[in-house]
Amino acid sequence: MTCLRRLAPIALLALCAFGSHVRAADLGGHRTVSLVSTTGEKTEIADLELLPRYGGYGFEVTFRRDAFRETYMQETNFLCLPGSRREICHFPFPPGDYTPDDSSGFFTVDDLRPLEYALLFAHKRPAPADIDISLFNGMYYRLAVAGKRIEGTVFGVDFNRLVVADPKEKYPLKPGDLDLLDLRDERFPHLVIE
Repeated sequence: MTCLRRLAPIALLALCAFGSHVRAADLGGHRTVSLVSTTGEKTEIADLELLPRYGGYGFEVTFRRDAFRETYMQETNFLCLPGSRREICHFPFPPGDYTPDDSSGFFTVDDLRPLEYALLFAHKRPAPADIDISLFNGMYYRLAVAGKRIEGTVFGVDFNRLVVADPKEKYPLKPGDLDLLDLRDERFPHLVIE
């Protein structure tokens, strides 16, 4: 019994050291990124490749061009999901660095911000009501690992904070910048990666 008591702390340390690695290994491989409507209907918008490395994941997002309409606004081409009442457009970050078929980076299960920033969106009314994207209409999906998938809930955000941020600041949006929304009013209140 005394031997077991001595080994318990070591076993606990081993579990902590290797347990998170096992949890992280479950996410690797090919995934599909979908926006989820209030009725639970999924719209597949991108493919995501996750490569386990350095205790986290390298990732590459490839948007499904057939799901979007390319719209020229504010001297940039945006990928927009058409809608009768509201269009949802991918918002590249950093602004002006729009490469819709190559949003890549690295994240850990404890810090999903690089992936969140690759999946920024803004909403607008269809033309001619809105010709350009308003930076006030930003959409930020706060992501969390849930088993073998990643789930996100949308928050409102003013992307003017991104435009005026210090260029040295990698992730300028802070939790206090995110606004709670009435999810019943949102076209896609959730995002899922599975």
